[in-house]
Amino acid sequence: EMIVIAIFGAVIAGLGYGLVYKTGFTTGGTDIINQIISKYSKKSIGSAMQITDSLIVLSGKLVFSWEIVMYGIIVLYIISILTDKVILGISRSKAFYVITDHQEEITKFLLSLT
Repeated sequence: EMIVIAIFGAVIAGLGYGLVYKTGFTTGGTDIINQIISKYSKKSIGSAMQITDSLIVLSGKLVFSWEIVMYGIIVLYIISILTDKVILGISRSKAFYVITDHQEEITKFLLSLT
């Protein structure tokens, strides 16, 4: 079945891309563009991947049928989700540090958000 092949291929590719990006390397393809988009638009690598690679997948309609293009969209979605999960981790809670001389103001602001 084509859908099973697409899903398993996307899972393996997503895990592989995530590991490559997490270690600070690139594959030399569109991921360089993805990293530039991610840096300047404050989007995750997976979201940037969806933007750039969806243009490539959709342009595939010039050569392939809509069925193949839809498989490509499914694969791209799974790859981008898994890439972000590998880079950012599975947990929904994240931690970050704020280094500032204005601790009181930031503390009041953050506590007012809850």
